[in-house]
Amino acid sequence: MLSFDLLGCGDSEFPDPFLVVQIPLNIQLVIAMLRAVRRGSLAPGHVHMPKFTKIAYVSHSMGSMILNSVIAEAPHLVDAVVFTGVRQSPKAAHDNHFLIVLF
Repeated sequence: MLSFDLLGCGDSEFPDPFLVVQIPLNIQLVIAMLRAVRRGSLAPGHVHMPKFTKIAYVSHSMGSMILNSVIAEAPHLVDAVVFTGVRQSPKAAHDNHFLIVLF
């Protein structure tokens, strides 16, 4: 099991929230992390980590919004997803602005 906080949360550094910590950056960081986890190279030289062949990604709130974009951009990186703490607004449902995919 691997657990992480988004950039600017938890024990991570706190870069500028307006100029650095934006959703597109978090999406790219999560994609890079998932690729590294698949390769077994998340922290080369620091800890032994096996290659993960199956990834079930569980997210909450802002993490669910980021995960939604991650699977839209790189669906091959996760095998199953669970979204919590996120809701689709009736207008977004009508206009198809928000998509959650479970596979």
